[in-house]
Amino acid sequence: MLYKKNMFNLLKKFKDKFAKKEAFLSLGVDFGSFAIKVAEVNFYKDTIELTSYGQARTFENSIIKHEIVDINLVITVLKNLCHNLQVKATFVSYGLPAILSFFEKIHLKTFPNEENIQQRLSEEIPFNFEDVIYSYFIVPSQDGFDLYYLYAKKNIVDKISKIVNSLNLHLRSVDSVFINLHNFLEYMYGKHSKLIIDWGYSDIRLIFTDKEVPINIRNISNLGYKKLEQDLVNNLKVDKEQALKIMFNPFLYDLDKVKKLFIEYIKKVIEEVDLSINRIKDKYAVGPEVFYIVGGGGRLPNCAEIFANNIGLDYQKIEIQKKIKINKNIDINYLDIINTQGFLAVANAVMVFI
Repeated sequence: MLYKKNMFNLLKKFKDKFAKKEAFLSLGVDFGSFAIKVAEVNFYKDTIELTSYGQARTFENSIIKHEIVDINLVITVLKNLCHNLQVKATFVSYGLPAILSFFEKIHLKTFPNEENIQQRLSEEIPFNFEDVIYSYFIVPSQDGFDLYYLYAKKNIVDKISKIVNSLNLHLRSVDSVFINLHNFLEYMYGKHSKLIIDWGYSDIRLIFTDKEVPINIRNISNLGYKKLEQDLVNNLKVDKEQALKIMFNPFLYDLDKVKKLFIEYIKKVIEEVDLSINRIKDKYAVGPEVFYIVGGGGRLPNCAEIFANNIGLDYQKIEIQKKIKINKNIDINYLDIINTQGFLAVANAVMVFI
């Protein structure tokens, strides 16, 4: 059986207490370098309902390479979002960016106790052990056990806690992005090995899982959709705002010129993804069965179909409405954005329920 320790004080007792007796609201937050997203979900009688969702542009240079560098500017955006959405939740769930959390594996001959685990992790983690927060999974293997461990520096979590507390909210759960994405997709579509393409503005994260746990994360720097934005700005002589509009609606400009730039950009991304898939197969002797695309890059026209035709994997479109109740106040036409750009915020929000 899989032994699974909850990450960063995920309070199962807290979850059970509220899930069985009364409705409980949770707010999921995603601090992106392009936009800050929030999703509020309600859990009641075994039903998860998305009650509100919103996003707002991040102030330039307030978040760089997924690390918050200007807390006050981030607080301003988050505060306005919560006010405009009339958020009622008081508890916040968060997923640490993969680049700020570290994921490794140790092979063990025998099943360890907690003391053994702490001793081994203190030897393996290249930081002062008192300065990190960690979690782990233990999975049986053919000749023993594999200890997958995840850790992050405490000061990163402290920064998130400071932002949340400044809004009179409470940081109830912290995990990692790839753990939350894996768990939510497993909840929606069952157990299977998968590739999750988290396609952000500044970079792309490739999350590989087997049927049980994430096994590898790769960060592709400088190929987020900001690269396509820059190509459009430089070649079409338009400003950034116009480039973004053209990116998601290429019919706004000379289609042939846009198509050429789009194809060149997508080709570079596909090459990196294909290379990563082959490396995973060689290293772990397992390959993904399907792939998903989350993040703003998932809104690029026909990108999923282009990938499916070039990387030899089936594409699974995400539709949270098939498993999550959608509040009537949410515009049904907005679900395409929620299912891509907003998916991580929703995954963070539901993490305490699944």
